[in-house]
Amino acid sequence: MAQEQGPCQTVLDAVRNVRPPAGGAVSWQSPLATLNRESKGVVTFDTTGWQGAGAALQARLRDEWRAPPDLLKVIVAQGQPTIYRFGTSDLYMSEVVAGTMDCEDDVFFEARSGTAARGVKSPLKEEPGLLCYWMTGRAGAVGGVPAFLVQDDRDNTVELTVTPWRDGKWQPACGVSLAFANRFEAIERFCAARGESGSCDAFADRALALARAADETPKPADGSAPAGTVTPDAPVEPDLPTFGHKVTAKDIQTTSFSEDTVFRRADVDGRRVLARIGHPSIGWRVWRDYLVAFYREDGDKLVPLAGIYVTKTRTELGDVKLTTP
Repeated sequence: MAQEQGPCQTVLDAVRNVRPPAGGAVSWQSPLATLNRESKGVVTFDTTGWQGAGAALQARLRDEWRAPPDLLKVIVAQGQPTIYRFGTSDLYMSEVVAGTMDCEDDVFFEARSGTAARGVKSPLKEEPGLLCYWMTGRAGAVGGVPAFLVQDDRDNTVELTVTPWRDGKWQPACGVSLAFANRFEAIERFCAARGESGSCDAFADRALALARAADETPKPADGSAPAGTVTPDAPVEPDLPTFGHKVTAKDIQTTSFSEDTVFRRADVDGRRVLARIGHPSIGWRVWRDYLVAFYREDGDKLVPLAGIYVTKTRTELGDVKLTTP
């Protein structure tokens, strides 16, 4: 008898089998969402669930799922959770997402027909608060087997973890790593008057090259600044210079530089300038796009010459591999 294929091999095969629509391209911004939509039922997760609060929540927990008092208390304490089902199984997850970091609070339970529901320990071994921001958990199924699916978006790679549910308990987790190629585009460009700054197209082209280089440069493990960076002697404004113009691209959330900004010397149209490269951010939220600003040094001042917003979009799927059996 042939050995059963592991769930992560099933996920890996499903990823490789995704085909772009006619005349279009596959969106890999959320690999799990793409698999849920394009894998023809091989990898799925509950996208709607059931949401309730107060008396309605208590009634359904008590009457339909026959939740005992301790489980009822824990789920009701979540406030207004959404309850998701793992495929067509008797396993459920009650979830609330809250806080500025969109952290998940998940309660798992099994509700077999004709028996009282029972609480199930989380499949996550780490401390609570792990699933926040770019890391999300989904109640799903892989090849028809109930599974908790975790997507850890690390920008240029995405790590998928699959924890299957069999025989009334969680089975060992496995992982799949996906790498991606990216497209960089200067979708917003702001420049000083031509006599001051020179060619705005030249600044945009240089910004694209600097953003690509920054994206490909690994950060030193000791936390020091990357090679080639400089520290300006003059203070600088926290936002991308726009010279009084408004941002028109609808998907841009902010033009404030993140704390990991670096400065480098750069040549633009034969002119030596100071370039600032960083990600857009609001507080702890940092986007994968890039902000690139250029300045002329004038004594103890930095005179802005151009501000370029560079988007970073996943295009082609690269290497896909199993990280655990």
